[in-house]
Amino acid sequence: MNSALAVTPAEDISFEQWIFRKSPVGTAATTAILFVIVVGSYVLIALLSRAPLFDSSSRELHIASYAWPALVLSLLMTTVLGMQRYTRIREQADEPAFRAIAPGASSAASILRPASPKRMLLANIVGVPAGIVLAFATVPSNFPTHYPALFAWNVAINMLLSALFVRGVIMTMQGGRAFARMIEHDLQIDLLHVDKLAVIGRHSARNALIWFTVAAIACLFFVGGGFDTTIIVILAACAGMGLWIFLRPMEHVHRRIRAEKAVELDRLRNEIGRIRDEAARDPAAAARLQGLLAYEARIQAVHEWPFDQTTLVRVAAYVLIPAIPWFGEAFVGDLIQRLAH
Repeated sequence: MNSALAVTPAEDISFEQWIFRKSPVGTAATTAILFVIVVGSYVLIALLSRAPLFDSSSRELHIASYAWPALVLSLLMTTVLGMQRYTRIREQADEPAFRAIAPGASSAASILRPASPKRMLLANIVGVPAGIVLAFATVPSNFPTHYPALFAWNVAINMLLSALFVRGVIMTMQGGRAFARMIEHDLQIDLLHVDKLAVIGRHSARNALIWFTVAAIACLFFVGGGFDTTIIVILAACAGMGLWIFLRPMEHVHRRIRAEKAVELDRLRNEIGRIRDEAARDPAAAARLQGLLAYEARIQAVHEWPFDQTTLVRVAAYVLIPAIPWFGEAFVGDLIQRLAH
């Protein structure tokens, strides 16, 4: 599937995209392999450094306090890479659908165009120092002295994550601007084929999915304390942000559909009013009046939001994603206890 995709210059200089394009397996399997490699490198370094991976000070076996963030960072980094690739593939698959609703529009292609090499380099320049600062701020103060190799691993992962985060911000801003231009200037709304606009809902749903997934993994840093007020607030904030990301880009499309409907209904009703008196004495006018009334009813029933029921169900399911970490933590904890005994 990946080999069928067109390769852009920005993808040629993107090492992570190169990995996925060269992988003989799919996106999900490649992401899982990357996760195993990253976690495996941490475990190997910990064993060579004689750093305990589990805290056995109590009767129950727990992952060491410094090892758990490393596990979450590994999952977060590889998931971000996998989500980027998944989104890229789906967006390229939807490119004909975008061109169908905005034919000949350069902004439609801009939504799918990766960031320029200069912007990618800028993201690296900003992200790498930020990752170094984050690593020093999050690891224990004695960690660099006691386990320098593990600290170097944390610095490298934080640098990569920070660079990916800045890249994501840049690409989101670029895509958002192109999306707004397309809606404002290039979008063609056919009220008889408004279902073609469902590609906009799919595009927004994928952006919401990325937020829900990344937020869920970030919430893993806070698991272990039960469902208290803080956790409920975090879940509510994640759900609210994801829904806002899903609905905000489509609100403009909603207004445009309503405006097109209002214009078309106003024209129809003027026409209905004009031939209404003729219908009583002219059979042809009566038949035309019935057709106009049926057409008016169809236009009145046109769906005003650019998403279909399937997309809506998916987004509703995405809202539950941030709750997964607490169930996953309970499962992993039970698994560790079973392995320990």
